[in-house]
Amino acid sequence: MASLKTVLFSSMVGNIIEWYDVFIFSTGAEYIAKAFLPPKITPTIALLDVFLVLALGFITRPVGALIFGNFGDRLGRKRMLITTLSITGVSSGLVGLLPTYSQIGIIAIVLLSLLRIILGVGLGGEWGGGLLLVAENVFKKDSFYIAFFQLGVSIGLVLGSLVFLGLNSVLPSTAMFDYGWRIAFILSFLLLMVGIFIRLKTNETYMFKQIEEKGEIIRTPLSVLFKKFKKNVIMGILLVGGLAIYFIGSVSIPNLYEFDKIVASTEYFIGILTFGLTDIFFVFLGGYLSNSLLKNILFIMVGNLLGILILYPAFLFKTPSLYILFEFLIGISHGVMYSPVALVLTRLFPTNVRYSGVSVAYQFAGAFIGGIEPYIIVYLSSINYLLYPVYQILLCIISIGIIVAIYKLNLLKYFEMEMRK
Repeated sequence: MASLKTVLFSSMVGNIIEWYDVFIFSTGAEYIAKAFLPPKITPTIALLDVFLVLALGFITRPVGALIFGNFGDRLGRKRMLITTLSITGVSSGLVGLLPTYSQIGIIAIVLLSLLRIILGVGLGGEWGGGLLLVAENVFKKDSFYIAFFQLGVSIGLVLGSLVFLGLNSVLPSTAMFDYGWRIAFILSFLLLMVGIFIRLKTNETYMFKQIEEKGEIIRTPLSVLFKKFKKNVIMGILLVGGLAIYFIGSVSIPNLYEFDKIVASTEYFIGILTFGLTDIFFVFLGGYLSNSLLKNILFIMVGNLLGILILYPAFLFKTPSLYILFEFLIGISHGVMYSPVALVLTRLFPTNVRYSGVSVAYQFAGAFIGGIEPYIIVYLSSINYLLYPVYQILLCIISIGIIVAIYKLNLLKYFEMEMRK
C-alpha cells in the first residue's frame, strides 16, 4: 500500500493545478482580453467577457462529475484520477500556446473557450476523486488529513500569485502583454508531470477494494444515486454554495480594489497572498479541530456567519489597509468551513455511489452557484452598487440552513455504518 505521504500528495496535486489555473486566468484577465478579444471592446465589457470564458470551465464541470463519478464508482478511483489530471494539466498549459486574435481572428477566442470547456470536464471528476483518496484510506483523524487535501486550493492560489508577482517584477508591462502571461500557463505542464508521477505510485482506496471484494459494485451508480439519494445530492449542492466566498477573496475583492485604483498591482498581489496564506492556516485548523459531527456543523456555521458579517464592509469601505484586513477575514471565513464541508459530503453517500455523489454535489454547486459568481456580482453592481455582496450573503444563509437540516434528518450515517461492518 502507498504511504500516507504519497496518498496526501496524490490527492492534493489536482487541487493545486485546478486553483493555480483559476487564479492565473482571473488575474491575467487583462492580458487574456488583450490577446484574444477584438481591440475595440471597452475595458468593462472585456472583463465581463473574460469572466464568461472563465465560467465555461465551471459550467462544464457537472458533465465531468457525471462521467468520472460514474466510472469511478464502477472501475475505481485511481484510473479516473490519472485521466482527469491529464485533461486538466494539458488544457491549462495549452492556453499559453494559443495564437492571438490579431493572428487568427475570432478562432482565437473559440479555441480558448474550447480549452476551458475541456478543462471543466476534467476538473469535474478531479475534486471528488482526490477527496476519496484520503477519506477512503484514512479513518482515524480523517478530518485532519482531509484538511491536507483541501490545502491544495490555497496552495494553488499562492503559487499562482507568486508566479504572477515574480513575472510582474522582472518583466516590463509590454513584455507581460506580449508573452509574460503565457509563462504562467505553460508552467501547468510542469505541475502535470509531477502530479502524474505521484499518482502512478498511488494504490486504489481501501474502501473501494472492500466493496469490490464483497461484490457490491453497482452497474449504474448514477441511476442509483438520483433514485435513492436525490435529497442528499440537493442538500450537498446547497451546502457547498457557501464556499463560493472563496471567489470573493481570490477574484472579486482584489479585482474591484485594483479596478477602482484603491490598490496598486503590488498591493493587489499582497492582498491575495494574505487571503491565500490565511486560508491555508484556517483550512488546516478547521480540519484539525473538527473531529466530531457537532464540531463540523459548528465550523460550517461560523464560517458562513463571518462571511455574512464582513461582506458589506468589504465592498463599502475601500482603503488599502482595509483591503488587507478584509482579505484576511475572508480567508478565515472560507478556511474554517472548507474541510468540514468536504467531510460532511463524504458522509452523505455510501461507497458504491460516493464518487458520483460528492462529485455531483460539489461540481454542480461550483458550476451553477460559485463559478458564475464573479460575473453575477459585477452584473448586480451595475444595477446598484449596494447589490454587490447580496448574492454571496444569500448563499451563506442557505448553507447555514442546510447543515442544520442535514443534522436533523440524520443523513450523515453511511460512512460510519460501513466502517462498522
